[in-house]
Amino acid sequence: MGVPPVDKVTLMCYNLLNPLENPNKNSILDLSELKSYLNVQMKYPKHLDIALPIYSWAQIYHNERYEGVLYANTKQLKKILKQEKSLWYSVTQDTVINNTFLRVGDKIKYEEIDAGKISDAISLLKKHIDIDKKQLLHYFI
Repeated sequence: MGVPPVDKVTLMCYNLLNPLENPNKNSILDLSELKSYLNVQMKYPKHLDIALPIYSWAQIYHNERYEGVLYANTKQLKKILKQEKSLWYSVTQDTVINNTFLRVGDKIKYEEIDAGKISDAISLLKKHIDIDKKQLLHYFI
């Protein structure tokens, strides 16, 4: 593995999974997937910043077909959703949010990251990387 000609690099600890291929996992931050990236037993020769996600999104499915991603106010969105199982909701009333039409019966895979998940990620990272002297970045969409 080569080392880029830069002063520092950023380990981006989010979107490690393809959201369309992992329906039962939170694709924004999956700790088991993150851990698989940390199993390297060598010290990286450059300053390493850490980027962690602090956002949520809703993947929209109409007639079981993926339609796109919606970035919306959580309270506004959850008012029209009924949870079916972990991560999965159905739309309970027709509505428009951010110019996106949601129909009754549409399926929503709603993924979010809370403070506990960030804390767990930091604990995991500390087992593999000395992050006390590193810059911790939070990524928000």
